[in-house]
Amino acid sequence: IQINAAVTVNFGVEVFDTGRNFTANKFTAPVGGKYMFHYDIYTSNWDASCGYVETVLKTSNRLYYLEIADGDLFPGDPAYYTWCGGLLVDMDAADTAHMTVFQSGGNNQLDLRPSSWFSGCLIA
Repeated sequence: IQINAAVTVNFGVEVFDTGRNFTANKFTAPVGGKYMFHYDIYTSNWDASCGYVETVLKTSNRLYYLEIADGDLFPGDPAYYTWCGGLLVDMDAADTAHMTVFQSGGNNQLDLRPSSWFSGCLIA
């Protein structure tokens, strides 16, 4: 991914999309309500000399800083690293949500793996 920039995660394969509310990288709320999102962002080719790498869920109304990994966390360049979790989000009709990854400094070698996934559903 590009360093020092928020890079939108593109999720390549849809398993199902009942309301056709998701593109390769963005969910659009069909109605207002509470949405539960789950994600697994699988990365490879880390550069331990980076300052940090963070994942963010960006919605129309708010940024959700989910996880951050300090480059000093690793004794060397790890081959793989995965972030996963879930978040309950309040959305209005037509609001959007997408995931980004940001790497601060270091070398431009971090890759987002195609086996990453994202899911969401209206719960209330």
